[in-house]
Formats: sequence, C-alpha cells, structure tokens
Amino acid sequence: MRNNTEEPCSSCDELVDFFYEFTDGELDEHALQRMRAHVHECERCADLVDVEMHIRDLIRRCCAQQAPSSLRSRVITRIRTTHLRIERY
Repeated sequence: MRNNTEEPCSSCDELVDFFYEFTDGELDEHALQRMRAHVHECERCADLVDVEMHIRDLIRRCCAQQAPSSLRSRVITRIRTTHLRIERY
C-alpha cells in the first residue's frame, strides 16, 4: 500500500539523506528495514528508488561490452600525452 501524498515527510528526508547508502545496501539492518518499509508505503520515494535502480541497470548493460582495443590504445596514448604536457608546466 503506497501513500500518494505529495508532501515529503521526515522519512522522505531521511531517505534522501541516505539515498545512495540505501540503494547500495550499505545501511545497518535496522535502518535498511525502516527505509524499505517507508519506500513500500511512499509512492514518491518508491519512484525515486525505481528510477535509480533502472539507471543502474541501464549503465550495467551498456558498460558490459569492452571498447575495441584500437580505441583503448588511442585513449591511453592521449591520456599519457596530455599528462606529459601537464607535467612540463
């Protein structure tokens, strides 16, 4: 059951403050359970979490392929050249 209120509450504020720790599963068990319960009840926060998890999934799928070796070599060469120029200043 999700609440459709548009007014953020203190639990919404807490989720925002610890958003990445929550979505990364890095909170202690008590805080994690409390925030899971809030996300289950709050449509606004559930949408935020859903969007973040969707973006992470897209990035994971898009980054699964490696760049061709010729491109990687050009990028590494360019980085080294730029680094050498910076060191000379």
